[in-house]
Amino acid sequence: MAYDLFNSAWTGGHLYRHDLESIFYVLLYLCVQYTRPGKQVSASAKHKFPQPKFKPEPTDFFQHFASWLTEIQGQLCDGYCDYVRFRRSQQIKLDEGLTFDDQTLGGHFTYAIVNGIMSTFTGVELKERTESLD
Repeated sequence: MAYDLFNSAWTGGHLYRHDLESIFYVLLYLCVQYTRPGKQVSASAKHKFPQPKFKPEPTDFFQHFASWLTEIQGQLCDGYCDYVRFRRSQQIKLDEGLTFDDQTLGGHFTYAIVNGIMSTFTGVELKERTESLD
């Protein structure tokens, strides 16, 4: 689930970027918590996942996802950091005309950005399928 939706102060409702963020967390969880499909890491290794400043470290089986995880996490971190700076500037009335785009975390987290990050895998360009499955 997206970070905003855990925050009781969040009043912006559900945004499409929350779905993108949720997909990231599912991918992250699978890549760091499983050594292969169906085989979870040992209980002692699980304590790393919820820690602050968590650095995605996929297991060997999922190592090829490391660049996706790192880049997407970077976009989210940049967006949330900018959001915190924006909120602080509003609290001290630094620039009352300043706005922040919640839909895209200030432009840091969009479908186009995530699609760009995930457009290659192990150096191979992936094909985007947009045709109907009917």
